[in-house]
Amino acid sequence: MKKLMTFFMIVFLVIGIIPGTLTLNAAQQKIGMSGRVHIQNFGNRDGRIVNEKGIKTLVLGTRGMSKRLESVAIKFTNNTGYFGSIEYQVHVQNIGWMPWVSNGQSAGTQGQSKRLEGIRIRLTGDLANYYDVRYSTHIQLYGDAQGWVYNGGLAGTTGESKRLEELKIQIIPKKTINEEPYVTYRTHVQTYGWERTWKKYGGVAGTTGQAKRLEGIEVRLNDNTYGGGIEYKTHIQSYGWQGYCRNGEMSGTQGQSKRLEAIEVRLTGNIANYYDVYYRVHAQNFGWMGWSKNGERAGTAGYSYRLEAIQIKLIRKNGAAPKNDGNITAKYKERKWVSAHYENKWVVDKAAWDEPVYKEFEYVVCNGFDKAVIINGEVRKADGAKDCNKKFYTRDYYEWKYGYYDENDPNMSTTAHAIYERNHNTCNFSHGGYHGGGLYDKFKVGTVHHKEEGHYEKVYVEGYWKEIY
Repeated sequence: MKKLMTFFMIVFLVIGIIPGTLTLNAAQQKIGMSGRVHIQNFGNRDGRIVNEKGIKTLVLGTRGMSKRLESVAIKFTNNTGYFGSIEYQVHVQNIGWMPWVSNGQSAGTQGQSKRLEGIRIRLTGDLANYYDVRYSTHIQLYGDAQGWVYNGGLAGTTGESKRLEELKIQIIPKKTINEEPYVTYRTHVQTYGWERTWKKYGGVAGTTGQAKRLEGIEVRLNDNTYGGGIEYKTHIQSYGWQGYCRNGEMSGTQGQSKRLEAIEVRLTGNIANYYDVYYRVHAQNFGWMGWSKNGERAGTAGYSYRLEAIQIKLIRKNGAAPKNDGNITAKYKERKWVSAHYENKWVVDKAAWDEPVYKEFEYVVCNGFDKAVIINGEVRKADGAKDCNKKFYTRDYYEWKYGYYDENDPNMSTTAHAIYERNHNTCNFSHGGYHGGGLYDKFKVGTVHHKEEGHYEKVYVEGYWKEIY
C-alpha cells in the first residue's frame, strides 16, 4: 500500500511540474528572436541565443572588455496567434532619447563613437496582454546590479555617462516568473553621486550623520504575479513639487546641487489592490520621520531642509505597518507662509480668526509696517534684512504660529501679539511682557486690543474668547 501511494505521489508531482515547463517551452517556440549590435572597435556583431535558467535568452554585446554598445537592432518573429510586435528606444551619449523604432530597425548611431546609455523595450498589440518582454543590461561600473526590467522600463542609466556593454532579452508568457513583489531604489547623493547598488526590502538608500543631501532618486517595481507599476514625485529646492516619474525614471536633478526636500510614492495597476507601499525619510534636523504610505507626503516643505536618506518597502494589504521608531513620528511637516490678512484686507472681525485659514500663521509683524518671517530660527524682513526688533526674537521663538491684530489699528503699526505653541505662552511685543501659562495652555488664536479706558488682551481658548488684564 505504501509503495502504491508513493507511486501516485511521484506521478502527481511529475504531472504537476512537466506541463508548466512544456507550456513555457512551447510558448517560447512560437517566438523567434535575433539581433545585432554595433560594438566599439569590433563593429557589427550578431547576438546569440542561450538558455538561462530554462528560459530562451537573446544576448547582445560583450562583458569584461569595457566596450560600449553604439547601436542595436532586435528582430522578432511572432507565431503566437496574437497580433503585435516589438518596439525599442535608446538613450545615446550627447543626444538623449532617440525615437522609438520597431522590429529589425537600428536604434542608436554608427561611426560617431557615441555610447548607448539606456534602453526601453516593449511589446505591442494583443501580444502585450499575454506576454512580457524582460531585459537587463551590463552597465559600466555597475555591472549587473540593476537586475531585470520589464515592459518599457528603463534599463541602464541617463545623465551618468555610463556605457551599456551587454543586453539580454527574454520574451515569456505573463506570470511565468512568479516572484513576490518588491521595490528596488537608489539615490544620487551630494559629493558621492549615484549609488552603485539598488536597495530593496526597506534598506537605507543615502546617508545619515554625514549632512549630505539627496539630489535624485530612482524607484522600480519588479515583475510579479500581480502586475502594475510604481510612480513617485519629489519636492526639489527652488522648484517645488515636480510631476510623477515611473518605473526607474530619475526624479530630482543632477549637477545642480539642489536638495530633495520631500517625496510621494504610490503603486499603480492591479498590485495596488493587494499591497501598500511604505516609505520614510531621514530629514535634516528631524532625523528619521514617521512612515508614509500610498502617495502620502514624506519629508518637509518650506523649511529648506534636505532629505538625507530613504527607506521603501511593500507590505500586503491589512498587514502590520512598519514600526515608527525614528526620531519623530510626524511623516511630513510643511511651513506655509500665510499672512494675517485675507483677500488683501486685515481681519477686524474676531469670528474670522476661527476659520482654518487663520490657524497656522507664520508671518510676524515688527518695526511698524514691516513684515517678517522666521527662517531657520532667524527673523527676516521682507527685504531680506535680519534686524527686526531682535530683543523680542530669539531662537526660543522660532515656532510662533498665530496672528496679530489691534482692532483700533487695522494696519498693526503699533502692536503685535503672538502665541508661542511649544510653551503655550503669549508675548506682547510692544511691552515685552509674557502672559498666559497653565490656565491658557490650549491657546489657539490670540489678539491684542487697545481702548481709551485701558489695555487688555484677549485669547481664544477652547472655543471662547477670554480676557487677560
